Amino acid sequence: MPRKDRDGLYKQPESPNWYASYTDARGRRCRRSTGTDNKTQAKALLSRWRADSHQQKVLGVEPEHTLHELMLMYVDAHPDKRRWSGMGTASSTCTEC
Repeated sequence: MPRKDRDGLYKQPESPNWYASYTDARGRRCRRSTGTDNKTQAKALLSRWRADSHQQKVLGVEPEHTLHELMLMYVDAHPDKRRWSGMGTASSTCTEC
C-alpha cells in the first residue's frame, strides 16, 4: 500500500483556517496554520514557505529575522496573549534591542 503524501493543505476540525504541512530545511515536518480560510491564499503561503525552506537548504540563505525578533513581533502584535501587565510593548522593555 503506497504511503500517503503528507505535504499540502488540510483543515482541522473546529477551525475555519487552512493548515499547511511541509518539510523544512532541516528535513523536519512542519505543520502550521496559514491564518486564512481562503484556499488560494493558503496555497500561496504554502508555496512561499516551501521556497524559503528550499533556499535555506540548497542555497544556504538565512531567514530574514532571528527568533528573538520574531518573538518580539509576535508579542507586539498580540497584546492579549501577554502574561504580564503594565510593562508597555515588548520592544520597549527588551534590553537586547
